[in-house]
Amino acid sequence: MKHTSKRRISGVLLVSLCLSSPLAHANEEQPDQKKPPKLQRELTTFWLRDLEIEDATFETAIEQIRKKYRQCAHGAKREELPLRITKAETQAEERGLAMVPKDFRIEFAENGISALAAVRKVGAMGGYRLKVGESELILRPVPDLADAPYVKSYAVPPDFRLTDADGNRVKGPNLGKGFARFGIPFPEGTTALYNPRTSHLVVRQTHRNHELVRQAVGHRDQRQLQVLLTSKLVHIPRAWLEKDRVMSERQFETSIRDLTRTKGSTLVTAPSVVTRNGQKATVEVIREFIYPANKDRTKFGSYDSGLALTMDPALEGTKIRLAGEVALNMFKNQTAVEFVTGFPNFKTPPGVKGVDDLDPRITEFDVVLESGQTVALSSFKSEPKGDQIIAFITATLIDPAGRRIR
Repeated sequence: MKHTSKRRISGVLLVSLCLSSPLAHANEEQPDQKKPPKLQRELTTFWLRDLEIEDATFETAIEQIRKKYRQCAHGAKREELPLRITKAETQAEERGLAMVPKDFRIEFAENGISALAAVRKVGAMGGYRLKVGESELILRPVPDLADAPYVKSYAVPPDFRLTDADGNRVKGPNLGKGFARFGIPFPEGTTALYNPRTSHLVVRQTHRNHELVRQAVGHRDQRQLQVLLTSKLVHIPRAWLEKDRVMSERQFETSIRDLTRTKGSTLVTAPSVVTRNGQKATVEVIREFIYPANKDRTKFGSYDSGLALTMDPALEGTKIRLAGEVALNMFKNQTAVEFVTGFPNFKTPPGVKGVDDLDPRITEFDVVLESGQTVALSSFKSEPKGDQIIAFITATLIDPAGRRIR
């Protein structure tokens, strides 16, 4: 039994001897065969842990592999990955090669992968073929790329499944048959494999069919997406907004900056909430007010004074339909500035006795937003002095890790 020596550097696991790999033992098990190049044997047993590449160009993906290699190889004899990439554009012009579009993005995640396999995988995704020399790795553009299959990984939900035309689940080597109902052929040389441990679908297809696969699986499946909802209240001593308005991120930032510079204005931020597609979310910053419900004071009711915000997001492609209501549960003798400045420790104004003194103000909304956009609600402007309370609600798409999706 061979023993493996390990050392941990910056959270990356470096396997400094050999793994159970056919290439690693090729000379021992098959002495009659030609011995693989030393560089190939070395990089096959050089393990990269937790390699994650997301929404990256080919150049960026290669640089991430180089960086991960340097982290692993710190203090080792070979600290830089010996990799050379031929100029694809030049060869394309001279030989008429079809190149992967420049806006093509690479994504995959591996808990553990050899340096050689990582370079080969990213090279295949970017339309390059790997050649292993004695002292360097060489990536060259693949001829006739438009029809040449390459490998790409798709993040899918943990409950991902495909069915054939009869509704029967397909899996294993037959997974490609599940794409037939989407009109995507899987001829010889193309494959589809699902890894339930990492929730990734690994597909070998042509560039044209990769686009169809992406649409079929919903590359970022809506069941994985979450919506971050944030809200702000601004009180200003004048009418500022005549009707509800959808703002871009820059417009919202500019408006908030200008409003907070207005003399006598007050800005408060309500707690944010994260919810899922079709799941109603509620934000409440309230204080319970108990009041007599009859003249005999034998029955009592309660009134949640403060802010109550209900939001129900529904994804429409990359857009968010946001419906709900904003309730400012005020009292009749309470001014807008008293309400906002009392946030979040709302106090009952003097003289409040019962239900006749309650003054709930509710506005409903139903808007469609791009991720990161804000809706400004103008309905709270019934103050005698012309004061106005504006509610701003921002919706942002994020992934399960909390990272914003652009």
